[in-house]
Amino acid sequence: MGVTNLKNRIQVLLIIALLVAAAGTVQASGRVVVYTPIAEELINILMPMFEEQTGISVEVITAGSGELVKRVQIEQHNPYCDVFWGGSNPAVVQPIAHLFEEYVSTNDEFMLEGFGNQDGIYTQTAVDLHVIFVNTDLLDELGITVNGYADLLQPELKGKIAHGDASASSSALLTVVNMLYSMGGIAKI
Repeated sequence: MGVTNLKNRIQVLLIIALLVAAAGTVQASGRVVVYTPIAEELINILMPMFEEQTGISVEVITAGSGELVKRVQIEQHNPYCDVFWGGSNPAVVQPIAHLFEEYVSTNDEFMLEGFGNQDGIYTQTAVDLHVIFVNTDLLDELGITVNGYADLLQPELKGKIAHGDASASSSALLTVVNMLYSMGGIAKI
């Protein structure tokens, strides 16, 4: 089995373990509610597997991380969600960590060093990579190059850069954090 295939299987096991742990608290209802900003393609693969393996139905509520965090905050005294799947730590989860129950997956030992559960709250299920897509035709036209985040500060690029809304998307927020790290603007969170 290749490394990528092994990592994918571990990711699936971790996600299923998270759902099983939550399902243990809702066994009587036979249903678990998941809030997630995760891509629909992955949801459509994993949720039927979980339902088939456990006999527990899954209600999936999808939205951007920012919207889901607001829901968790609003519902804190009458929670509707059993599992919050997604959102980057610490940018999304740490500010509301007090609203979650402690949980460490039985598969945590299989995570890459440094990616395991560090606080009893947040369990990694994926390692995200953030990249810059560039329009090489535009760069040629402007006579500039982009090799990193600092290059995006060139005056020629003003008004020509697109970026996700960091107040609504944990991925967009994490990209801003990565930009600041790479440019030396902030200390480790």
